Amino acid sequence: MKNQTDSRFHNSLLLAAFGFLIIFSFIATDYYFNYDSAKVSALENASPKSYEREKRFQRFLTLLGQQLHSIRNFPDFSNFLEGKVSKDHAENYFLNIAQTQGNIMQLRYLDASGHERIRVDQLAANTFKTFKIKDLQDKSHRDYFIEGKTKPIDQVWYSKVDLNIEQGVVEVPFKPTLRVIMPLGKDGQFNGMLVMNVYMQGFIDELMRMPLYSPVLLNADGEILWHSDAELNWSAYQQKPFTIFKFYPQLTSVLDKSKPYKDSDRFVRRLDLPLAQDLYLWFEVNPVYLQAERVRYQQSLTVVSAFVALFTFLAILFFSKLNARLYDQVLRSKAQFEAMFKKHSAVMLLIDPDNGDIKEANTSACKFYGYSPEQFSKKNIQSLNEIDQANLPETLSKLQGAGTEPYHFVHRLSNGEYRDVDVDASLIDTEDGNLIFEIIKDVTQEKKNKANLKEILSRMALASEVANFGVWQWNYESGELVWDKQMHRIYGVPESQEVDRYQQWHDAVHSDDIASAEEKINLAAKGDVDFMTEFRIIRPSGEVRTILAVGRSQRDEQGVPTSMVGINMDITKQKLLEIQARQERSFADTIIDHAPMIIALVNSKGVMVRLNHYGEKFVGFTQEEVSKEAYFWSRFIPKSLRSKVTEFVQSAQSGQLPPKFINPWIGKDGHERTFEWTNLSLNDEASNGNYILAIGVDISEEEAIKENLLVSVKNAEQSNNLKSEFLANMSHEIRTPLNGIIGLTNLMLKTPLNLQQRDYIEQSLQSSKTLLRILNDILDYSKIEANRLDLDVQAFSLEQILQNSISLFSYAANQKGLELHIDLSTDLYISMLGDSLRIEQIFNNLLGNAIKFTNEGDITIQAFARSVTESDAEIEFRVMDTGIGIPEEKVQHLFEAFNQADTSYTRKYGGTGLGLSITKRLVEMMGGELWVESVEGEGSTFGFTLKFKLAPKKGRALDLEMFKNLRFLVVDEVIPPKNKRS
Repeated sequence: MKNQTDSRFHNSLLLAAFGFLIIFSFIATDYYFNYDSAKVSALENASPKSYEREKRFQRFLTLLGQQLHSIRNFPDFSNFLEGKVSKDHAENYFLNIAQTQGNIMQLRYLDASGHERIRVDQLAANTFKTFKIKDLQDKSHRDYFIEGKTKPIDQVWYSKVDLNIEQGVVEVPFKPTLRVIMPLGKDGQFNGMLVMNVYMQGFIDELMRMPLYSPVLLNADGEILWHSDAELNWSAYQQKPFTIFKFYPQLTSVLDKSKPYKDSDRFVRRLDLPLAQDLYLWFEVNPVYLQAERVRYQQSLTVVSAFVALFTFLAILFFSKLNARLYDQVLRSKAQFEAMFKKHSAVMLLIDPDNGDIKEANTSACKFYGYSPEQFSKKNIQSLNEIDQANLPETLSKLQGAGTEPYHFVHRLSNGEYRDVDVDASLIDTEDGNLIFEIIKDVTQEKKNKANLKEILSRMALASEVANFGVWQWNYESGELVWDKQMHRIYGVPESQEVDRYQQWHDAVHSDDIASAEEKINLAAKGDVDFMTEFRIIRPSGEVRTILAVGRSQRDEQGVPTSMVGINMDITKQKLLEIQARQERSFADTIIDHAPMIIALVNSKGVMVRLNHYGEKFVGFTQEEVSKEAYFWSRFIPKSLRSKVTEFVQSAQSGQLPPKFINPWIGKDGHERTFEWTNLSLNDEASNGNYILAIGVDISEEEAIKENLLVSVKNAEQSNNLKSEFLANMSHEIRTPLNGIIGLTNLMLKTPLNLQQRDYIEQSLQSSKTLLRILNDILDYSKIEANRLDLDVQAFSLEQILQNSISLFSYAANQKGLELHIDLSTDLYISMLGDSLRIEQIFNNLLGNAIKFTNEGDITIQAFARSVTESDAEIEFRVMDTGIGIPEEKVQHLFEAFNQADTSYTRKYGGTGLGLSITKRLVEMMGGELWVESVEGEGSTFGFTLKFKLAPKKGRALDLEMFKNLRFLVVDEVIPPKNKRS
């Protein structure tokens, strides 16, 4: 075994020496042949770098064009062009756009004649100015307007990148500017243009930031627009203008539109951009970078040379001493291995690679599997992992492969339990020959944990997708940035693995936001603060989105920051909603301030935190003055009411705020006006405070009119009462002598009279009775109007009242050939309490009208109970006829005093027009309701309801059951009715 060790020693020594000679030769050769390889490699990469910068420039221009299209199609601007809204709406929208896009220097709308109609300028950072009409300028003579009129309608075009010139003088310091223009049309004709001037300095600085190169941005004339040496920028505007050919006179032909130029020192290419000028990128390798690479080569060669020499010396010295001790170390290593094998906490086995027999198991293996060393010596590996005999050779061959990853098996313990294990195996050389050395790790619990973790991660991914936020991790040491799927969706990029994710993020962030975002994330990477910021990104489609980014540093066991984990959330919609909310709040404030009423907001401490312009003007105090102390506003209220202001504010806290009331307010000059107040209690959840919103409408004129009207109504009521009392008294006084006339006339009819005398006296008697009926109606109406009509409540029989009315009008009905019917429900043959005289008067009025306006057919009085209890009864009555009916348009005026359906009826049928009015008032006095249903030419039905108390029963009530199943003979003369009603 010692000879074997010596042989290995000599071989290792020779191999080491040969290896170091190869390394030294390689470095020397590489230094000799590749001294300038860094420069060559950098120039090789210049071409793809130019295309990448060209694409970035194109994205920037596309974004600007999309911005103009958005402005063109936004309702506030398009409606302004159509004359639907005022200039203020469009101007406010222009101002919002300029405020949210920090690189806009000027945003204008020029009409078809070239006059500025809307203009917004950025004077300084976040400072903007709008212009009144008198300050707007005529731009019809400017080149861009003249050229813009020839461009296609609603298509964006771009000017050349140039310095900003004011009043014919270049603005200093230099401000590179790009003008983006969209001609507008109406009915196919030119109708003005949108013009947006954009600051270009920030974008160009970011575009040209390439540490590997010293880039130059040129125009087609070789004029320098941007140079790494700032003093050479904008060479055409220097005190002594020059071009780049001042430094390279031999290269005047390199600016070729058709193809790039490349030599050993530079690469030049024209950028394919939709600008009004050709731009070229000029690449030269940064001298600082080249010098650093050359120093690195020299240092590498020096270090390697010294290292090889030193190592060769130490190797000779080391191996000479090692040779004497190597054999002893081998013996000690064997002993140490045996001790380690037996006592190590890890489960270890030695297995015969030919047949799978277990040669030896350490103490931990015996404990884990539950077998003794003697039992293990009789077992084969098949007894642990239960593999088939046919698969045993393949398994043993796999275990001898010495793979870098562990093998997974399911092993069976002595108690029958199965455990998941990972097996690290290697073939080792022992005194007994080659054996498979296995280290076995129980991963059962770990497998369960991974399954649980996988489920948790799956749920997190689902939550991330639902909540629309992406998760990222940034490793500080490696610089690796890892995104989840949602991050790729947010940024609109595919899930490519071979991408510099940090550079991809850097390129996506808006050029105006990247510096701030990187500053904050680098500050958070130190571990002192958390990362939180907002920035805009430009997706590959050109769409601009606003992102909220949050992150926190992770630390190792020593507390050193090692990585950052965070989320990105797309908050574009929220930002747009915030802008819309600000606009809506501004609009609401305008409405409140210009509303012709007082609108005030009072907090729970009695401070009036808001008072609109109308209120300020009325009270003579400003909002700041009113809100400087609690209950300052109490001085606007009359002294008699000031003690209640505290109670008013506290009522809102207890939920008892009066919704409406009327009280006066006093202005600063002492004038007083009456206001009607509408109050609403509001709860601000953000501040956990209660507020009272009070809206006061000036009703001083209305109150004065109302007061005058009340006086007039009162006077009218007094006059009406006096009239009613006069009519009642006069009717009574007239009726007394009239009754005497009627009595004497009746007596005269009983004396001998000739035919002419009898005729005269009968007509006189008839006229007297008619006059008496009229006087009775007037007397009743006057009593009702004067509230002097009282009801005499006594027991009565409804059957008797109906019979009386029928008997009274039977002669008149017979004279016209009409039939009279009574339909009385059997449960109404009871005694009730009421004024029978007035009830009979109601029936007489309705029945008299029915006979008067019915020429043929029948008239029916119907009565049935709506409800009957032991003490009360509610009865519905109907008087139905087959008369002339009532026109629909006349029905609504039927119950008015001194009114009939048609004035011709009065001439034809007579009457005062008071009967139905009196009837309606009598029904209402008895707690009922009167209505009419009528069809012109077919007849009418007058219905009403009355409620009565039941009279105490006297004697034995009539038992109608006794008449059941008996036969009766009814004899009646039947006249066919015109229109039978049931």
